[in-house]
Amino acid sequence: MLDQYERRYAIVRMIEINGERGYRAVTGEPEGRQLIGYYRTLRGACYAAHLHFVRAHGQPGSVNGVGAASRGGRRA
Repeated sequence: MLDQYERRYAIVRMIEINGERGYRAVTGEPEGRQLIGYYRTLRGACYAAHLHFVRAHGQPGSVNGVGAASRGGRRA
C-alpha cells in the first residue's frame, strides 16, 4: 500500500496454510518490518494496515484531549 507521496507503508500478501487462504499484513519499511496481523479477508487486512498507518500520524487519546477518564468528574 502506498501513501500520497508514493512511499510504501504496508505490504499485504496472500498466504495459504494447510489449505486455508488468508492475508498477512506487515509495515512497509525495508528494515525493521513489523507484523500487523493475519486476516481471513483482503478487506480486513487492508483495513488493519491502513489503520496502523493513520494511528502512527496522530496524537494518542481522544479528540481535543477529552477522553473517558475526564468524563466522569465534576467540572469547576
